[in-house]
Amino acid sequence: MLPLRWHVSLLAWSATAKDSINLPTSYLVGCLELERLRAASQTRLGDAFRLRRFHDRVLSFGHMPPTLVARAIAADDETEQRRPEEA
Repeated sequence: MLPLRWHVSLLAWSATAKDSINLPTSYLVGCLELERLRAASQTRLGDAFRLRRFHDRVLSFGHMPPTLVARAIAADDETEQRRPEEA
Protein backbone atom coordinates (compact mmCIF):
# COMPACT_ATOMS: atom_id res chain seq x y z
CA MET A 1 0.00 0.00 0.00
CA LEU A 2 1.22 3.50 -0.86
CA PRO A 3 2.01 5.98 1.89
CA LEU A 4 -0.73 8.59 2.35
CA ARG A 5 1.37 11.49 1.01
CA TRP A 6 2.00 9.58 -2.23
CA HIS A 7 -1.69 8.83 -2.57
CA VAL A 8 -2.53 12.52 -2.12
CA SER A 9 0.18 13.51 -4.60
CA LEU A 10 -1.17 11.09 -7.20
CA LEU A 11 -4.71 12.40 -6.73
CA ALA A 12 -3.51 15.99 -7.11
CA TRP A 13 -1.49 15.11 -10.21
CA SER A 14 -4.36 13.26 -11.87
CA ALA A 15 -6.77 16.14 -11.21
CA THR A 16 -4.27 18.64 -12.61
CA ALA A 17 -3.53 16.51 -15.67
CA LYS A 18 -7.23 16.04 -16.38
CA ASP A 19 -7.97 19.78 -16.17
CA SER A 20 -4.92 20.79 -18.20
CA ILE A 21 -6.19 18.76 -21.16
CA ASN A 22 -9.03 21.27 -21.57
CA LEU A 23 -6.83 24.31 -20.96
CA PRO A 24 -5.76 24.97 -24.58
CA THR A 25 -9.35 24.65 -25.79
CA SER A 26 -10.80 26.93 -23.14
CA TYR A 27 -8.05 29.48 -23.81
CA LEU A 28 -8.87 29.43 -27.52
CA VAL A 29 -12.60 29.79 -26.91
CA GLY A 30 -11.98 32.75 -24.61
CA CYS A 31 -9.64 34.37 -27.12
CA LEU A 32 -12.15 33.97 -29.94
CA GLU A 33 -14.95 35.37 -27.77
CA LEU A 34 -12.83 38.39 -26.87
CA GLU A 35 -11.98 39.00 -30.54
CA ARG A 36 -15.68 38.76 -31.46
CA LEU A 37 -16.58 41.19 -28.70
CA ARG A 38 -13.85 43.60 -29.81
CA ALA A 39 -15.00 43.48 -33.46
CA ALA A 40 -18.59 44.18 -32.44
CA SER A 41 -17.51 47.12 -30.29
CA GLN A 42 -15.34 48.48 -33.13
CA THR A 43 -18.29 48.25 -35.51
CA ARG A 44 -20.62 50.07 -33.10
CA LEU A 45 -18.18 52.85 -32.20
CA GLY A 46 -16.37 53.30 -35.51
CA ASP A 47 -13.64 55.95 -35.26
CA ALA A 48 -14.44 56.55 -31.59
CA PHE A 49 -13.20 53.03 -30.72
CA ARG A 50 -10.08 53.01 -28.54
CA LEU A 51 -8.39 49.66 -27.88
CA ARG A 52 -7.06 50.69 -24.47
CA ARG A 53 -10.50 51.87 -23.35
CA PHE A 54 -12.03 48.60 -24.59
CA HIS A 55 -9.54 46.52 -22.61
CA ASP A 56 -10.03 48.68 -19.50
CA ARG A 57 -13.78 48.16 -19.73
CA VAL A 58 -13.49 44.39 -20.20
CA LEU A 59 -11.05 44.04 -17.29
CA SER A 60 -13.23 46.22 -15.05
CA PHE A 61 -15.91 43.51 -15.06
CA GLY A 62 -13.60 40.99 -13.37
CA HIS A 63 -14.86 37.39 -13.39
CA MET A 64 -18.25 38.14 -14.92
CA PRO A 65 -19.49 35.53 -17.41
CA PRO A 66 -18.63 36.45 -21.03
CA THR A 67 -22.28 36.79 -22.09
CA LEU A 68 -22.87 39.40 -19.39
CA VAL A 69 -19.63 41.21 -20.30
CA ALA A 70 -20.85 41.36 -23.91
CA ARG A 71 -24.16 42.90 -22.79
CA ALA A 72 -22.40 45.41 -20.55
CA ILE A 73 -19.95 46.41 -23.30
CA ALA A 74 -22.85 46.85 -25.77
CA ALA A 75 -24.71 49.06 -23.29
CA ASP A 76 -21.55 51.05 -22.61
CA ASP A 77 -21.01 51.47 -26.37
CA GLU A 78 -24.52 52.88 -26.74
CA THR A 79 -23.76 55.37 -23.98
CA GLU A 80 -20.51 56.33 -25.73
CA GLN A 81 -22.38 56.87 -29.01
CA ARG A 82 -24.93 59.19 -27.37
CA ARG A 83 -22.30 61.31 -25.61
CA PRO A 84 -21.13 63.35 -28.65
CA GLU A 85 -24.76 64.02 -29.72
CA GLU A 86 -25.61 65.47 -26.31
CA ALA A 87 -22.59 67.79 -26.26
